[in-house]
Amino acid sequence: MNFASTRGGLPPRPFLEAVLRGYPEDGGLFLPSGDADLRPAVYAPSASFAEAVALAAGALFPESIDPVMAGDLADSFAPEPLSFAYGPDILVLDLARGPTASAADYGAAFAAAMLPRNAAADPASRPLPVAAASGRDAAALAAAFRRSGAPSTLVLLCPEEGLFSLDRCPPRDPSNAEARVLIVGVKGGLDAARGLERAASGLVLRDRPLLPMGAGTPARLAGRALLLVGLFSLARSGVSGDLIVAAPPSDGFGLATGLWDWSWGLPVSAFVSARLSQTARAGGFAAFGGAGELAGFGFDAEGEELLGRFARDYPLGSLVVLADADPETAARESAALVAAGGPALDRGSSLALAASRRALEAGYSGHARIVVPRFADPAWDGEGSGAPSAGARLVRPDAVIAPTMADLESALRGLL
Repeated sequence: MNFASTRGGLPPRPFLEAVLRGYPEDGGLFLPSGDADLRPAVYAPSASFAEAVALAAGALFPESIDPVMAGDLADSFAPEPLSFAYGPDILVLDLARGPTASAADYGAAFAAAMLPRNAAADPASRPLPVAAASGRDAAALAAAFRRSGAPSTLVLLCPEEGLFSLDRCPPRDPSNAEARVLIVGVKGGLDAARGLERAASGLVLRDRPLLPMGAGTPARLAGRALLLVGLFSLARSGVSGDLIVAAPPSDGFGLATGLWDWSWGLPVSAFVSARLSQTARAGGFAAFGGAGELAGFGFDAEGEELLGRFARDYPLGSLVVLADADPETAARESAALVAAGGPALDRGSSLALAASRRALEAGYSGHARIVVPRFADPAWDGEGSGAPSAGARLVRPDAVIAPTMADLESALRGLL
């Protein structure tokens, strides 16, 4: 499996090389290029969640991930998600079981597990992971690097005021003295931090290559793709009909990785993408027509870039359906789930549940099971929005800089 730029102007490169680069030189994003076959992982007899993840990692990246490493990667995906059958047609899978109680823990764990493990290597030459992040995403990365055993320092680029939620992460493993988390506040907010992370791609600081680890990098996206294979191993139990996956509003990365898995043989029949509306309305259910309709989904620019490239190669009208979901209906659906003994949902997951109900009413009921991932525990922070909970502590940056590479290099020289 190679990775090529969404802009199409560069030759594909191997997965590990793309991971170590982070972003292609032409300003695009890396996306898979070439054939892959997930069927050995999907149809392995009695494959557990962890076994399915390990088999999928080996099937997708055989040149980069050997069976031993695949097993280690699968172990980093612990704990296994829990499932809750909500009637005959909906299955809620709880991904909020890791250190930050959010699905971000899985992709962050995969990214951390891809780091070199050679503790004897000269620290001055080890890759230096750099990621623009805030909220749960930043907390998940910090927790993953503290737990991974990889001898490395993580640099988090964040808004200049600092980060909430890091105080909720597990402490650093005292046996791994090299695992540190440095926080660099960037003037201009998270968008400026993301631009700085991209600018760091391919650069070297004091013989240490800078390694982007933001949400749109190959390591993070590959982690999400492997997670969906593991979820399929849980969802298929006892199901003879179609499997459909629901996505919260604006989750372009999640939808893109789901479509990649489908193209590699994961037998998912469709994806229901929730579209946030302010009030319930009739007729809010439609097939996805193609790249020209991406603006209607509310994706950010990077999500649109990934999906737009995919939409040019595959007819998505039968794969992706758009279902309107309003906050009031989503809140009622979430409360009904809790009353039935299910888990409390974050805002995005409750909207995905409401969209799933609309899909069932539109004709999917009776022949399909819709998988609704629970992406976050709303009790962990401000209702799963990434906003601070009552009493959360603001962790101040170790340095605050202007969004330039010269300022970042100067700050890191002083901190490392």
